[in-house]
Amino acid sequence: MGRLPLCLKGFYWLQESLYFQGPKHDDRQVIRAVNDAIHGCTHAGRMLRSIWIPYQQAAGWNEWAQLGFDLAFLQPNYYFNPKKSVDASAAASEAAGMGVEIEFDLGVTYDREKRERLLAYLRAGASGGTDGHGNAFGPFQYDAPLAWYTGGWFFGKNGRKQALVSLYQSGDPLYDELFSFLNGIAPP
Repeated sequence: MGRLPLCLKGFYWLQESLYFQGPKHDDRQVIRAVNDAIHGCTHAGRMLRSIWIPYQQAAGWNEWAQLGFDLAFLQPNYYFNPKKSVDASAAASEAAGMGVEIEFDLGVTYDREKRERLLAYLRAGASGGTDGHGNAFGPFQYDAPLAWYTGGWFFGKNGRKQALVSLYQSGDPLYDELFSFLNGIAPP
């Protein structure tokens, strides 16, 4: 099998929140202009797209469509901050027409609490549910676009392996659970 060429599809807006310091310093103006420019470009005969991944309760998180993004994912931040809620984020993302970001890092290989928080994402994604205010969300495993944060540095930095690579190489059963989730099989 030959190698497949890389093909540019679009751009990711890195800033996770909007900033406003008066009308002359409003991120919204810059973001709309950048997205207009992106949509005016094509590559390999296709119009380029833009995506955004704001964090839960970030300024302007639900303005993604008005800002010209083609797709947005909401970060629950639950993996890194257990005071946040996967359910609240999933309900908010569904109401705003967004996808969900599933987050984890190398901590899943040695920290039981982080491992359990990742599993909470998978369980909520497979079953759907309601948040603390009774707002329902569907099983985002099937019904929503998913983005994945897996600790960055895919091949490792400073000798550290990236989480998914480490799970695979160690034969950790969590790798199989992630594989099953990605292939539409509900976690146990």
